[in-house]
Amino acid sequence: MNHLVFIPGIILAVMGIVFSVLYTRERLQFGRPSLKGVFLKTAASTAFLMTAMLSIFGQPILTVNPDLAAGEVLTTRHCYLFFVEAGLVMGLLGDVWLALKHFSKESKETYTTAGVLCFGFAHVFYMIGMIAFYGDFNRLFFVLWPFGLGMFLGAVVGSCGNRVGLRFGHFKKPVTVYGTLVGSMALLAGSLAFMYGFSEPTLNLMFIGGFCFLISDLILAGSYFGHGKNKAHYVITNHLFYFGALVLIAMSVYFI
Repeated sequence: MNHLVFIPGIILAVMGIVFSVLYTRERLQFGRPSLKGVFLKTAASTAFLMTAMLSIFGQPILTVNPDLAAGEVLTTRHCYLFFVEAGLVMGLLGDVWLALKHFSKESKETYTTAGVLCFGFAHVFYMIGMIAFYGDFNRLFFVLWPFGLGMFLGAVVGSCGNRVGLRFGHFKKPVTVYGTLVGSMALLAGSLAFMYGFSEPTLNLMFIGGFCFLISDLILAGSYFGHGKNKAHYVITNHLFYFGALVLIAMSVYFI
C-alpha cells in the first residue's frame, strides 16, 4: 500500500462521510430530498468516487507497451480498479436520477427506472472486476453458485413482496432483476473471500460493503413501494448502510 496515496484517500473518504451526514440531516428535516440535499448527496458520492480514483496513483504505470518491464504493463489489477470506479460512477448517476424523481411528477417513473438501471450496472461492474482479478477458473464453483442463489433471492423478492406490504406494480420485473444483481454481488464477494480464506482485505471489504448495499436496498424498497416506511429510523438506517457500503467499496481498492 502506498501511504502517500492512502492518507489523502482517507481524507476524501472522511469528506464523503461528512457530506453523507449533512445529507441525512437535510433529508430528516424536510421529509424528502430538497435541492440542497441533492447537491449534498452528489457531493458525498463524488468524494467516494474520488477516493477510489486516487488509488490509481499507487499502482504501476498504466501502459500496454510490451517492451516495458512486466511491472509496468496493464494488469488485471488495473481491470479491478477500472470496474470498481465505473461502478461508483454508475452509483453517482443513480443517486442523481433517483433524487430528481422527487421534482417531476410527470417523469417520476422514468427517473426511478434510470436510477435502478444505473445501480444495476454498478453491481455488474463490481462483479466483473472481482471475477477478473480474483476469479479462479479452476474453481468455478465459487464464481457460479452466487449467481444461482442470487437469482433465487431476486425471484423471492419479486414474487413475495406483496406479502410484506410492498406493491411493485409494473416495477416487479426490474425489482426482481435488480434484487438478483445486488444479492449476487454480495454473495460473490463472500464466496471469493471464503475461497481465499478471508485473507484478502479487498474481498472482505467488498463482502461487507455488498451486504450493506443489500440491507440498504431492502429498507429502501419499503420506502418506495410500501407505506409508513419513511420514519426517521428508516431514513437513518437506510443511509447508514448505503453510505457505509460506498466507503467500504471505495477503500477496498487500496488493498489489492
